[in-house]
Order: sequence, then C-alpha cells, then structure tokens
Amino acid sequence: MPLLILLLAVLSVLHLLHVDGYVINAKYFTLPRALLAALTFHLNWLETARNAYLPACWTVLWSLSIEEMFYLFFPLACMVLLRWKHGASLWIGLALMFVVMGPFARTVWSKTDLAQENSYIAGMASIALGCLAAWVTDALSRRGVRRGWWLWVVQGVGWASILLITIWPTWHHILWPLGKSGTDDTLLALGTCMVMLPVALRGTHGRWWSAPVRWFGRHSYELYLSHEFAVLVVLNVFGHWYPHGGASRGVVAGFVVAILAATAPLGWVLAKFFAEPMNRRLRGAAPAK
Repeated sequence: MPLLILLLAVLSVLHLLHVDGYVINAKYFTLPRALLAALTFHLNWLETARNAYLPACWTVLWSLSIEEMFYLFFPLACMVLLRWKHGASLWIGLALMFVVMGPFARTVWSKTDLAQENSYIAGMASIALGCLAAWVTDALSRRGVRRGWWLWVVQGVGWASILLITIWPTWHHILWPLGKSGTDDTLLALGTCMVMLPVALRGTHGRWWSAPVRWFGRHSYELYLSHEFAVLVVLNVFGHWYPHGGASRGVVAGFVVAILAATAPLGWVLAKFFAEPMNRRLRGAAPAK
C-alpha cells in the first residue's frame, strides 16, 4: 500500500502539472475518480465502464485491481471451506471453477476488447491456476518427488505452450481454437505453471543462472508499479530515432531489452530505499543492516 500511495501521489502531481503522457482525459475521467478506483481496486471496471483508457502509468493498475480482489476473497473462502470435512476438495473445485469460467469471461460475457482484457473473472482464472500449481507442487514435495524424466516433459510442454502463445497470431489456422475461444490466456498461464512446478521441485534456486530471474521475482511489485515510466522514456527515444517507423525486428528487440534493463535500477531503488523500509516499519521489524 505505501508504494501504491507513492505512485498515485507522483501521478497526481504529474497530471496537475500537465506533463505530457500523464494527463488524465477529462472527457472520460477525473483525478478524484481515478484515485478512488485505484485505492478501491476497481480501476479495471472504471475503464471498462467508460470504454476508455487512463494514461499508461495509471492503466497498469487494472491488473492490480483484479489481483487484490482475488486476494481479498479467496483466503476468506479457504478459511470457510477448509473447516469442512471435504474442504480440500471444495477448495480445488472452487479454483477449477475460476479456471473454467475464464474463457467465458473473455468471450461470451465481455462485449468489447477492453472488457475482455479487464475482466475480473478472466484474470482470476490465471491466479487460480497458480494456486493449483502451488498445491500440486506442495503435494509432490511432501511425497519426496524431486527428480524424474517426466518433470522435463512437463517443463518442455510448458515452454512450448508459452512459445505458441508468443507466436500464434501469425498462425491463422489456430485463431479459432485459441483466440476466439478465449483459451489463449488459459494456455499461457497453464504453460507458466508447468515451467514453474519442476523448477520448484528440483530446488534450482541456488543455481547462478537463476539469480536474475529470482531477483526480478523478489522485486516484481516494485517493477510492476514503476515499469511504465521506463517504457515511456524508451518509447520516446524510439519515436525520436524512428519518427516514421520502419525499424527492423532486431532494433525493436533491442529496445525491448533496453526497457527491461531500464526497469531494473528503478525497481531496485524503490525496493531498497522505500518499499522494504516501509514494510519493516509497518510490521515492527528492526531496520535492515
């Protein structure tokens, strides 16, 4: 919450100073309304209702709205369900229900592209898959499962699923079974879970090559809230160098890498000097040495 409040304060100042790229379109939104939506986790619903986007650094909060609603609801449901005799089965059934509803939320229940992207249920379906993956990982770990050729198969299928979603827009013959049915996001989330499960079981956290991925994971919230500032800066440079487009794929890929590199120091500074100190202070922990 402290980092979210800091972000909203900075964005509010930039809006009031009329800084290009940060001004809220008064035709659809006002600053107080945007602040209320961000702080009560319905910014995704607000954009869908107005069928318009807030500035980039605001609009990224659509996914935070979905996540926080899930994290408010799902633990309470777990506390209730797990009191019952067959609570674990009911918990699994609830998570699977979210997964099944996801494609419908992206297609049948959403009338616009923005509604499909910002749907609560569509996003919660992917989070529920992550919860199920964590449960499966824990169950296998308790049984001592750490190695096995089948883990490599699971991970390979997971990577194949991720790559398929990355390149599938150019494959028109699979547009219907994935894109039109709303199962593309489900497959992407499932593939990600299949990659993570073997990694967690093997315990590869000590490997040198996993350090960068673990660092980005530990700082994911700081990077999430701040990355759009870096995106805007790099895109402005790109637009200055290529005002009429025409950049090669290699150049575009280079700019994507530049964006990723630019987000890292920004996320580190926020974590080191604000987010972690505030977290420790709020929880009554001793200052980090």
